[in-house]
Amino acid sequence: MTDIQLTQRERQCLLLTACGLREAEIAEELRISPHTVRVHLVNAKKRLGASNKPHSIILALMTNNLNLVDIMEMSRFRPGNSAPLTLTPRATSSYEDASTSLLIKEN
Repeated sequence: MTDIQLTQRERQCLLLTACGLREAEIAEELRISPHTVRVHLVNAKKRLGASNKPHSIILALMTNNLNLVDIMEMSRFRPGNSAPLTLTPRATSSYEDASTSLLIKEN
């Protein structure tokens, strides 16, 4: 189960979902359409074998496609915050895969 790899956009959409953003808010943050957000979330759910969004988030954490630290950092940002977010790869320790770790920066 740990060999499941989500795309960067699937991970970003799940990360923002885990932080409480709605599809329209995710679309605005990522500068993509709400339909595209839904497609990424559905694709992630299928790849992970999840039954719903919360299950997708749990499975993404279990497969190292999401990082709890990123979710915790992101949780301080809420919809309506005037500062846009930037999702960028962050430095990883030896036990993390750089492709799965995202750092959220306030612009």
